[in-house]
Amino acid sequence: MPRSSRPRKKYTPKAAPASNLTVITDRIASGLRTAFRTLETSIRLSLPAGSADKEDLKMLEDAFNAFGVAMVHRRETSEGREFLFEMIENKEAVEDFLRAKTAFHSYATRRKSTGIKAAKGDELNAIFKGIDVVFPFIDESFVRCPRLMCKELAHGQMLRGNFGENHAEKNARA
Repeated sequence: MPRSSRPRKKYTPKAAPASNLTVITDRIASGLRTAFRTLETSIRLSLPAGSADKEDLKMLEDAFNAFGVAMVHRRETSEGREFLFEMIENKEAVEDFLRAKTAFHSYATRRKSTGIKAAKGDELNAIFKGIDVVFPFIDESFVRCPRLMCKELAHGQMLRGNFGENHAEKNARA
């Protein structure tokens, strides 16, 4: 069979489509920082009165989950480890976060089962101490590494349990 006299086309790879998290502009990062500052104020005012709405509680749960993801994820790299150690000075801060996560879970479970929207005093104290650890970390993360923080928030949303759909419910409907 005769060969073609035309040369073959040179292979040129196509650019991969950009994902949503590859380009985080300063405007997006500052908008998220503002949203979390507003959330912190809203939670501090509405949770003791029992007037916290479901959206605020979803965002608080996402923030707690994102902080947990960040603690696990960032310890893998040296610069992430340094940042974690700068932001979380002592072991007590991590314990405050864990107590806050537990208190938030018990509050959310009780709110869902009984309909009582006010948190107990010990739960409030634990949640506020957790907020004192988590929200400065998130705020500083949006300044230093906004793309990484957005990824961690996305992972935190996937872990949502009490105030959102969990994976079992989502898969059952599919």
